[in-house]
Amino acid sequence: MSRWAGFTIGWLYWWFWAVVLAVEATAGAKIVNGWIPALPQWLLALILMTLLTATNLFSVGSYGEFEFWFSCIKVVAIAVFIVLGLLAIFVVLPGTHAVGMSNLTGHGGFFPHGYGAVITGLLTVVFAFMGSEIVTIAAGESQDPGRAVTRAVNSVIWRILVFYLGSIAVVIALLPWNAGARARSVCQRSSVPGVDQQADPA
Repeated sequence: MSRWAGFTIGWLYWWFWAVVLAVEATAGAKIVNGWIPALPQWLLALILMTLLTATNLFSVGSYGEFEFWFSCIKVVAIAVFIVLGLLAIFVVLPGTHAVGMSNLTGHGGFFPHGYGAVITGLLTVVFAFMGSEIVTIAAGESQDPGRAVTRAVNSVIWRILVFYLGSIAVVIALLPWNAGARARSVCQRSSVPGVDQQADPA
């Protein structure tokens, strides 16, 4: 490939992350707005962007530490969800009954609306997986790039399998694919602040 191809790809990559940053700031502001409705969403997005940028500019190490602890919270939450979900699927929890695999085979089974819906969903899935390549970029700057990149790629694969596909598998096993209203009802009865707002399709 020519230098112009590398130049173009580099700027397209920068443009992608510039757009994603705005999308994530907006999503974060919407969540925080459920907890602090007095502040407008645009102001919350600006505050989040300012805090993250200031942390990164102050010290890369501080930003890494910040990301590490927040990632730990997310990983622990997903792990607890998967464990409780598996217990609800295969073991009877107090006040419930084990659903087993009935929601996977019932309600029209797999692909109730054909393969077209799956292909449409892949667009969102591919977008969600963007960013995993950063692991290999960072690993390439290590003392032993060959070994570090291999380990980084392998770790990304099993993390996607466990935390992404695992949590989605638990969700579709617990709830039928057409149970959107029921899921919103559960969220609206939740005592967690802001969960009922996030469940509102409006």
